[in-house]
Amino acid sequence: MNLFLKKLIFFIISAILVHAFSVIAIGSITKKGLGKNFVFPLGNYGHTMMRLQEANQHRPVDGLILGSSHAYRGFDPRIFQQRNISIFNLGLSSETPIQSYYLLKKYYAILQPKFVIQEIYPLLLQNDGTENNSFLLANEPFSVELTKMAFEHFNLHNYHCWLYGSFRSIFHLNDHLPLDIKFGDDRYISGGYSEKDWKPFHSDEILNATEYEPLPEQLQALDSIRKFCESKNCQLYFVITPVTAIEKHHIQNWGSILQKVEEIHPVFDFSRTKEIQDDTHYYDYDHMNQKGVEIFNPILMDSLFN
Repeated sequence: MNLFLKKLIFFIISAILVHAFSVIAIGSITKKGLGKNFVFPLGNYGHTMMRLQEANQHRPVDGLILGSSHAYRGFDPRIFQQRNISIFNLGLSSETPIQSYYLLKKYYAILQPKFVIQEIYPLLLQNDGTENNSFLLANEPFSVELTKMAFEHFNLHNYHCWLYGSFRSIFHLNDHLPLDIKFGDDRYISGGYSEKDWKPFHSDEILNATEYEPLPEQLQALDSIRKFCESKNCQLYFVITPVTAIEKHHIQNWGSILQKVEEIHPVFDFSRTKEIQDDTHYYDYDHMNQKGVEIFNPILMDSLFN
């Protein structure tokens, strides 16, 4: 091996080590990353860590909820319990079916649900899952399965989150992280739910009509969820939660997206539920406030379980 090649190898190894040390140092100082290629949502945002920690110690339930923020803000365990139905909500911010499948496989044995509700948000099906990977990499313990998911779509964001998340997990830096039940306008409710302080929503803004194309890997993940539930003899429901008229109309090809999903499994589409009013029951274009949730959940249970 000539001198130049030795120096090149030494330089590459040194650069990798310096880069890794820099990422860990930045994470340790900021606790939330730095810049668009290193966003590290550690702890309380969306009550992610609190939800995952509770799930690890929770008793078996009747139903498991998976999906994005529409899930953890849209399915209230207290309302289901009024009909003697116990649920746990494993929705996470920007959770795509890829992460839902990971969570289903990991937590099924602990929660042992008889049914699974997979919340579907058409816009997120064109997302590669990088944003939600950061929530898992920041708040879940290190594992081979989590590492595999992070590197299936390799980019700097996933790499940086995996590196610093693994460092924190290996050295048990998350073990005694303070987590408050109240975070901003959100209050954590046992069972994985985040209750939003009530407030009406009004906006004169018009969202431009846009077409979204579901990624094949997201559709494949939905099919994997279907097959997993079938293998466990567990009832599966695909559900679209209510959104405002402005939000639905801005997704121009809503119908064609829905058709692709229904080729995998039937969908219960509650996107425009007449009992839920745009100016009263939402706090933004596509998330219900607590009043909206209290109307939606009984309608959902009537539709699914009757």
